[in-house]
Formats: sequence, C-alpha cells, structure tokens
Amino acid sequence: MKTISKILAIIAFFSVIFLGVKLRSHPCKFQVTSGEAISVQSKKRIYNKIFNDQTCPPKKIFLSVPDNLKTETGKPITFKGNQSAPKITTIISVSNKSNRFFVGRIDQIRGQWVYTKYDTCLAWKWSVEKEEQVLHLSLEKNLDIYSEELEKIIFIVSIPFELIEKNPEIWVKPYTWNRVGGFYKQALRGNPELTEVLRSVEEDNPESSDIFYPGKEVSPSLASELNDIDKMGGVHYNRELEQNMVQLDAQGYQASPQSGYCAVPQDLVDPTEPNKCNTNSDK
Repeated sequence: MKTISKILAIIAFFSVIFLGVKLRSHPCKFQVTSGEAISVQSKKRIYNKIFNDQTCPPKKIFLSVPDNLKTETGKPITFKGNQSAPKITTIISVSNKSNRFFVGRIDQIRGQWVYTKYDTCLAWKWSVEKEEQVLHLSLEKNLDIYSEELEKIIFIVSIPFELIEKNPEIWVKPYTWNRVGGFYKQALRGNPELTEVLRSVEEDNPESSDIFYPGKEVSPSLASELNDIDKMGGVHYNRELEQNMVQLDAQGYQASPQSGYCAVPQDLVDPTEPNKCNTNSDK
C-alpha cells in the first residue's frame, strides 16, 4: 500500500507540474484598443481595468508623466492667466505583489504634505508595433490646476512587477509647463517610509486605513523623505528599473481649453472613437 501511495503521489506531483507548464504556455492575445481614461482615488484598484489574463505582456511601455520645476528666476509658473502652478515630481516604482497597479498622489499645502483629496486621471491604450505588444500610459496629461493652495505635487506610479519580469523597455516621456527636472535612480531602501506606505497599500493592510486618506497629513518621517525627493524634482525611479528605462526629452505642454477633466489626451485619441472616461475602479 505504501508503494502504491508513493506512485500516486509522484503521478499527482508531475500532473501539477504539467498543468502549470500548460497554463503558462497558453497563447496570449494581442490587444489593440482605442484610448481610455479613468479618474481614480489613491488606493483604488485599477489593475483589471487595463490588464487581463489573456493580454500579451508588453514589450514596450510608453509612460507620459508630469514634471514641472519652478523657474530659475523664482517667478511663479502659471497655467492660464495669473493662476499659479505647483512644482510637480513623479516617482516610478514597481509593485511588490502580483495584480497590483497603483497610482497615488501627495500634495503640499501650506508647507505640509498631505494625502490628496483629488482624483488622479490615468489614460491608456494598447497597440501592436512590429508584431510586439505595446502599452501606452499617460498620467494626468490634461492636468489643469487652479487651486492656489497647492504648492507642490508628488505623483507615484507603481508598475505591476509581473510586467517588469518580462523585461520590457520603458520609454518615459516627461511633459512640462515650464522647465523639466532630471532623471534620478534610487534604491527603495533609501526611502524606507515611502516603501512601507506603498507595501501597505498593496497588501490591503487594515492597519493602514489612514494611508492615503484624503486630506490627512503624512507622518513626519515620510514628510522628510518627500522633502528630499522634492528638492531634486524631476522623475525618480527604482534602481531595479535602470536596465529597462529609456529616457526621452521633455515636451512642452499646455492643457487644451476643450479638454474635459480626465479626457483621453490627444496623442492617445482614436479619431474614429469618442473619448472614453469612467470613474469605476476594480471592485
């Protein structure tokens, strides 16, 4: 009986391995879509809005992000009229858990860093180029801020790690209203508080209910890390992304008067399709 049990156990073991290999080898499907956009609050899940089990992993990711510095003369930057524009910095990270795609925002108001009370707009489009899957992502391309209370903004984009495992090229395209900053690579261990915040969001830790609660001040230790990042400005990314990064020149930008909030930006619009925008994140 022991011999039969061992044989059955071995058969079951190899059956599981065979099934796993078969599932992994299941052919993916190329995706070609028109541009879509979603208005989302920090901590809300949006992974299933963009990805599905049959989507081929992208060989290229084009990521447009805002990057806006104060002028060297110290004069305020303006969007339109005399409205002051905030300094904007973007952090590109990698998720620590599968099926997680996070977009967050932290604002500085009257010298204090707070989790934003505003939604963030993310647009995307799938395309195929030279028989390779390509994903276009655009963060807040229609950003048009008129609030005088906003002094600075830090955006955070955390890319699903399973995408990075496939070693795609990540073409980062900063856009700016005035002057762009540099590209800075950094190890996560250099920002332990920020790392802990991102991990808490990914893990859905009930003890982290205050994290990204709209209008709540960040902890003093996190504020210190954000101040260091803000001093440099520009685009910051995890050191582990260095081999994937392709840095493109910054493009000047002005929001179109016709652009509604969270409209698909013009470079992702399909002329045969109307703008698609929704506010529903993953349930």
